Amino acid sequence: MTRLVGSLVALGSVLALGTGCGAIEYSVFILQAHEAVAEAQVAGAGPSPDVLEAEGAGTASSGSAYEILLSCATDDEEACPREERGVSCCLAPYEYTYAMEHLRKAREEVGQADYQAAVEMARLARDYARKARDMAAELRREAGR
Repeated sequence: MTRLVGSLVALGSVLALGTGCGAIEYSVFILQAHEAVAEAQVAGAGPSPDVLEAEGAGTASSGSAYEILLSCATDDEEACPREERGVSCCLAPYEYTYAMEHLRKAREEVGQADYQAAVEMARLARDYARKARDMAAELRREAGR
């Protein structure tokens, strides 16, 4: 009988500890995603926060930031609104935007306490931000910078 009680207590402890891990796992992935997005910005994959503020966009998931990303995706240097200010256009706008939108969705899912979906969205954001960073670095190497 005591062995059964001990097993039940151990099982209850494991279940109690396992239920609170969603928020911890999310915290790990969201921090990795934020770090990867910052690295992508530094690599030139997307617009820098200074440019977003100058354009009045605020965040990269707002409409005007999306327009900046689309205009920077063109090959025509005259179409890039930031070339006039001496700042190069984004080098991986689609991957960067994809990462930012998944980061926004991860925050939304946490607000609804859906940690499993939030972890998946944060993981995708991290992966695409890293992909954007790598693409930007490769394009800079190919350009001889």
